Amino acid sequence: MPLGMAIMVLARNFRTIDRSLRADPWDTARSHAAQAVEVNGKTLGIVGVGHIGKALAKICRDGLSMRVLGHQRRLDALPAAVEGVPLERLLAESDFVVV
Repeated sequence: MPLGMAIMVLARNFRTIDRSLRADPWDTARSHAAQAVEVNGKTLGIVGVGHIGKALAKICRDGLSMRVLGHQRRLDALPAAVEGVPLERLLAESDFVVV
């Protein structure tokens, strides 16, 4: 599963909703759906921005309208889609963190 898709699956509780729909009435699934988190406008933190991290940053920034923070040894080597920040700031400001 692509990482961008995995973030959406986790944030929207797809797996829990699917299980409850298969086992329980609609009311239970509806309560799980109410707990879901919207990913648009959230902040993604990427620790160690390699090839996969760069692709994920582009997907999340362009496709999901997310703010993308990144941390690695050389902050000047980060792509334009990623805002380079110290690790402490990344952890404090991110809604989702990918390592």
